[in-house]
Amino acid sequence: WATWRANKYTVVIDGVSREMDYGSDIAKPADPAAREGYTFAGWTTNGASVAAWPLKVLLGGLTIRSAWTANAYTVKFDPGEGTGKMGDQAFTYDVPQALTANGFTAPELMVFDCWTNETATGMSPPLLGDGEVVSNLTAEANGVVTLKATWKDAPSYVVAFAANGGEGEMADRRFECGKGGTLPKNTFSRTGYTFGQWTNETATGMSPPLLGDGATFTEDLAPTNGMATLK
Repeated sequence: WATWRANKYTVVIDGVSREMDYGSDIAKPADPAAREGYTFAGWTTNGASVAAWPLKVLLGGLTIRSAWTANAYTVKFDPGEGTGKMGDQAFTYDVPQALTANGFTAPELMVFDCWTNETATGMSPPLLGDGEVVSNLTAEANGVVTLKATWKDAPSYVVAFAANGGEGEMADRRFECGKGGTLPKNTFSRTGYTFGQWTNETATGMSPPLLGDGATFTEDLAPTNGMATLK
């Protein structure tokens, strides 16, 4: 009678090869070592998930690969000293994405500087720019990263008030450049006189030289870091 011997074929599991007899069982491998930023999703062969074990050695051999799913995580935004709300932003590990532009309202006389990564660890950057393209802020599946808005002083100038023969005191006021503003009401007094208007002693260029009591203005009254004196 005829005697037959099973042919051997190559079985490759995640790059590791071994020779096995045709038709023999391939036992389910042990789960692979952890992969940063990914969750093990089972085994595949010929691009399809393996539904049941053991597999059989086929003609020509077999290649089995581990499948991985990139971890999803969430970025939350904290206004810090600012106000307002911003929605959460969804990210996937290894997929670069631009941060949502800052939508918080700045504190008075301040402007947005950067995001501070409150949960920064390892290679995760602690400071991020507005709308910066980022990736891999955390490797944790369903992790949460909190970015807090950091603010810095806005370009500004000071307005001082002079009584010009009147009596009383009025505190200096600081205004943000390019934003206009509204003057406080006059609190000086002078016996026998009625307040008329403010004269901007330092008016140059587009700065208005005359301003009414409690006037709203759109042009800067002084250069950046400068001072305007209203008399």
